[in-house]
Amino acid sequence: MAATNLTKEERRNATTSWSGYLYQGKVGILVALKSIASQAPGANLDDLRLEYEHHEDFCLVNGEMILSMHQVKAKAGADNHRMSTYSAAIKDFDGAQSPEDQRFLHVLVDIPDWSMESDKNPNNVQLFEYRDNNKFCSLLDDSVRQECIKYIQVIQPGRSDSEADVIYSSLLAMLTDKVGSCHAKNDRSHPVIAFREIIDCVRDSVIDEIKFEAEVVKLRELMLRTLNEADQDFEIAKLDKGLNWDQAINVVEGLCQLGDQELLIALSKLHPDDSTFFDSKHLKSDGFKNVFIEILRNIADFDLFNNGYIKNGENYFLTNISDIARNAPGVARRILENTNNSKLHFEGKHIVTRELEGRFSDFVGATKASESRNILQPENMKFMKVDTALHNLAQEEV
Repeated sequence: MAATNLTKEERRNATTSWSGYLYQGKVGILVALKSIASQAPGANLDDLRLEYEHHEDFCLVNGEMILSMHQVKAKAGADNHRMSTYSAAIKDFDGAQSPEDQRFLHVLVDIPDWSMESDKNPNNVQLFEYRDNNKFCSLLDDSVRQECIKYIQVIQPGRSDSEADVIYSSLLAMLTDKVGSCHAKNDRSHPVIAFREIIDCVRDSVIDEIKFEAEVVKLRELMLRTLNEADQDFEIAKLDKGLNWDQAINVVEGLCQLGDQELLIALSKLHPDDSTFFDSKHLKSDGFKNVFIEILRNIADFDLFNNGYIKNGENYFLTNISDIARNAPGVARRILENTNNSKLHFEGKHIVTRELEGRFSDFVGATKASESRNILQPENMKFMKVDTALHNLAQEEV
């Protein structure tokens, strides 16, 4: 494999967003796993590493030598199947710093008119080839995960699909920690994962010991994927993302940066009807997109501690509840019976959902429970549709 000396230019760091890690991070891990799986038995991999945002989106490095350089283009669009859409990326590719035959672009869709002719492709950028000879890979579903699982099973034969899936999530957790560490340092450093760290995780991990962190990583991955799906929907439809789209990004990415337990506590508030959330860790992505993100992108000044807004003396508590209207009695009952819910967070507030509206007492009746106990009172709680909440929150403060 060809190699080129790294320059000593100041290292850049464009990993300013955790949603960027969703794409670059996953694809980088896939490329590293593919490289490890292709090595001859007994090969010395001690100096090989995966570096993000050093040159392009990520690169594979051996000592001080770049082995391959990669750029990820994950934006959806009507013209994504045309080579001309990527002309700027091709022209600006960091060709002087990478081997001529190891410059790769990763894309979402097939590009039939891709050309290696110098007038169209001056930096000799190739489309990366995935399994089954495909030169594209959807980054909005589990395609990357499934590819990684296969390479993990090559590196460590005998791993079941479920075990390899947990290991893949553990690798994402490793990257999450490294991204978080770089952000905390605030010194323009960039995430680096040694091949040896990847190999040790694949071969030596005890599944029961890493299962919890793997489940939480899947939550973070699904949150970021849902945010990016919303972004893609607006891009494709050429719709306005809302005046506060940056707030939506910052809140979701801020949640992703919480510790595992803190994240579970924060997300449990969005699932007040699920008393098993801490065990199931099931994110209702439809509600996350169409209630939580929908309001964040339109209404400023979200209060993370109260999980909502205060406007004109009224409290609005956001949830991921997307049940249809006829399910209101069951949802109300589950919220009232969930001992993880507290009076402080729920009583006297509008519980914002996608479709439910009305007082809890209209659905389940009143209760005579003692006010001194931390038991929710249905007469003090009410559902509100997201559209109604958006209308009310958009009104001028009185």
